[in-house]
Amino acid sequence: MPDTAPLTRTLADLLIDLEQDSSLSADRRRDLKSAVRRICELLGRDPASLPAAIAALRSAVNDLTPGGAGVSAKTLQNLRSNFLAALRHSAAGSTKVGLTPAWQALYDRLPDKRSRDGLSRFLRFCSARGLEPEAVDDAVIEAFVAWLGNATLVRKPRELHRRSCRLWNAAVDSVPGWPAQRLAVPDYRQPRRTVPLSDLPISFRQDVERYLGWLTDPDPFDDERPRTALKPRTVKLRRDLIGLAVSAWIGRGHDCEGLGSLGDLVAVEAAKEVFRFYLAQNKQRSPAFLHNLAQLLFSIAREWVRADEAHLEGLRHVRRHLPPVPTGMTDKNRALLRQFEDPETLRRLLNLPRKLLAAAGKDGAKGKRAAIKAQLALAFEFRLMAPIRMVNLIDVRVGHELVRVGNHSRPYRLVIAATETKNTEPIEFELPAELSDMIDLYLRDHHPLLTRPGNPYLFPAAAGGHKAQGTLSQQLQGLLYTHLGFKMTPYQFRHLSAWLYLRRRPGDFVTVQKLLGHKNIKTTMNFYAGLDTTTAARHYDALIAEERDPDETPPRPRRRRS
Repeated sequence: MPDTAPLTRTLADLLIDLEQDSSLSADRRRDLKSAVRRICELLGRDPASLPAAIAALRSAVNDLTPGGAGVSAKTLQNLRSNFLAALRHSAAGSTKVGLTPAWQALYDRLPDKRSRDGLSRFLRFCSARGLEPEAVDDAVIEAFVAWLGNATLVRKPRELHRRSCRLWNAAVDSVPGWPAQRLAVPDYRQPRRTVPLSDLPISFRQDVERYLGWLTDPDPFDDERPRTALKPRTVKLRRDLIGLAVSAWIGRGHDCEGLGSLGDLVAVEAAKEVFRFYLAQNKQRSPAFLHNLAQLLFSIAREWVRADEAHLEGLRHVRRHLPPVPTGMTDKNRALLRQFEDPETLRRLLNLPRKLLAAAGKDGAKGKRAAIKAQLALAFEFRLMAPIRMVNLIDVRVGHELVRVGNHSRPYRLVIAATETKNTEPIEFELPAELSDMIDLYLRDHHPLLTRPGNPYLFPAAAGGHKAQGTLSQQLQGLLYTHLGFKMTPYQFRHLSAWLYLRRRPGDFVTVQKLLGHKNIKTTMNFYAGLDTTTAARHYDALIAEERDPDETPPRPRRRRS
């Protein structure tokens, strides 16, 4: 039977409707149509190819940033607002209506701005639909959530759902005259997929703790001890990997009581079950993860369980059947670096720290928001000028890893001991004068506003210690996306550093090795040898151009007359 369903309305249809809508003033019609066309232009799509549905466009429209769009934040905000108004013009249920007297009375009783802001949208939704406060129940809040998804550009409808329910219930408990009906607070969390080690037999847990303690504090008189004590973060990684291996084994239908020690987990058949679990998943783990897990199981068998050679060979056989780990740089990272071949994109990136620091100065040297901007400007400059790993960056302390040799006119030095680096290779950079000046300005005007007195960390947390690595990474990624319009992780700055240097000094992998702190130059070459291809092609093209006869000009295509 042929499909006779009507075609989805597109933004081109919406533009026609707006043009023919006599209820709109000429100015309003112009603004709404302009917003629709401009949003389509920023998305790189024709209006006829995009559905006139908020739910289908929310993610793409919300992903637009001032930097990527080349407009001010205010202009982009106005474009979004008018675009949403155009989509909702003929739809009922806008929340931009006044509250009924009953709802206004309740709204006025809310105790603080947090409650009023958090419940405002829900109260207006109910008011616009003629619902009385006593009629609110879980069905009403579900209808509200559906409306959020279909008629608004709210980025996180589920988060607003949870917040509205929690604030409503808090009002039930504290606001006089508030309806007594409580709302069920939804739980959108994914069900736990890992089995906590605390659920396992005590003998297994004790063996795990002995093994990890052996790695952390090896006995100097044990001839089989580890060569060096592992760092706490490495020990934590091994604990997590053991937990994932256990969860995979149980996920294959085995009883946790079958694990009496680590020796049971690293048995050859148990290892096969672990990897059968991961290889059967729809979204498979990366080959690097699988090989890291296989290496850990092999290491436990050889160093802790002291398995015989036949056992170890069986584990090697398992590892050989895993998907190979790709060498070199991923396609995703290559695509990221490729965009910096555009000089304007590269210029905007390299100038971003200065732009952020200038914005912090405009906000006033005593404001905390300005201090955070200055902190992120400094972190960006560090990623460009001293591309160390983030785990080392957050550990930098003034007077310890960050020192000055001589008087204050001398630049700072970044000195990180071998015991603190991933590859046990010491790091020492003499920082550029501009970065040193940024540090002085930041320490004088901004650092004191971000933490308690006496905190030596360059990137401090308000309560003391250093800022969490995940927090600083997310802040950097968010600012980069807002100002430049593309996503780039702090770690990818290391790839950028190698690419920038090799573009000017092709083949100089030794310098890149020292810059990035690689222990083995093979690691550097495996990652970045491919970056030389483009440079080599350019040099070759230039060579051919030099050898050609300059008097011979290539033919030009003729334009056809219309």
